[in-house]
Amino acid sequence: QLEEDLTTVRRAIGSGTKGWADGPRDAARFNEPQGIAVLPERVRADVGYDLVVADTVNHRLRGVELGTGAVRTLAGNGVQRLLDDARARGVDPNEIPQDASATSVALSSPWDVTWSDAADTLVVAMAGTHQLFSFDPRTGALAVLAGTGDEGLRDGSASESWFAQPSGLAQDAHGAVWVADSESSAVRLLDPQTMQVSTLVGKGLFDFGHVDGPLDRARLQHPLGVTAL
Repeated sequence: QLEEDLTTVRRAIGSGTKGWADGPRDAARFNEPQGIAVLPERVRADVGYDLVVADTVNHRLRGVELGTGAVRTLAGNGVQRLLDDARARGVDPNEIPQDASATSVALSSPWDVTWSDAADTLVVAMAGTHQLFSFDPRTGALAVLAGTGDEGLRDGSASESWFAQPSGLAQDAHGAVWVADSESSAVRLLDPQTMQVSTLVGKGLFDFGHVDGPLDRARLQHPLGVTAL
């Protein structure tokens, strides 16, 4: 936490030692946390924590209670989710049993998290499997929200769309979720109302650069974050 000057550190949460440990503010450990989402007040009151952290290299989601700084694990078992391995064994890699505990499910490099008012759930940029997941803090339910797990740029229905290492998320004033899709050098859009995916800027995995201009001609290179003004 920083003071209003955005320089002075008010306090730190976590011991500063790389690893995985739940517990008090000074004892908890993270491993390259990337994204943080503040839960709506009504949800915070139900679940007993305020923030959800994408703990990327631990392949976990962590919950932080701001009053005490206590940290708990919400989802992920610490083992990286590998879609190709599941497919090789003839298993649907996107099938998450409804009765599975969130902490028993393998995640894959969760990079960012944001709350979706329209979907009434947390959206997770699952960079390692090129997908967006949903996580409901109230029930612990995890699900694939968008993306087949194939790497690339394909628009259309969420269940058939392709992403490429989605890394940054933001919700706009209309409830749409914007995605910095880093490996396709694109900015993508998920409409939670229609569950359709579209692309604002970007053409594919090998179309990148530093080009300003109209949206259909502009190029980015490996964007990692996005925000809605």
